[in-house]
Amino acid sequence: MRSVRRTAVLLAGLGFAFLFAASTAQASVVADFQARFAQTIWAAQQTEAILRSLPQTSLPVSTPDGLSSYVVLLGENVAALNSLAAARPLTDADRKAFADGLRAVGVSLQDQAALAGNRGLLATVSNLSSLAESCRGSVTQLSSGHR
Repeated sequence: MRSVRRTAVLLAGLGFAFLFAASTAQASVVADFQARFAQTIWAAQQTEAILRSLPQTSLPVSTPDGLSSYVVLLGENVAALNSLAAARPLTDADRKAFADGLRAVGVSLQDQAALAGNRGLLATVSNLSSLAESCRGSVTQLSSGHR
């Protein structure tokens, strides 16, 4: 009788641990997305500040090192956001929140690409446009509901 009770308690404990781990994993994906989103917004603000400080020109110019570093940071964060958005399973509310966040990041990056274009930073335009496009692709997948 005791072994049956121990087994039942052990199985119940394992079941609880599994459910707790599953809910923690879901919360972790959302928390990770929120943290990366905050980092992305910060890097985007820094990038925009640098872009606005540069003179406008129609001639191609090289990308300043500081700006280049922030664009690399944006790339890393956008890749992480896209990866987290592909996580399974996500609730409908999570998918909507992730899509809204990625949509905002994509719009910001496209606006920054336009700023970079007005400053002759062709490589930066290409990088920012590519990042914006990857955000739009993730938004499309999140919005389609085929996850």
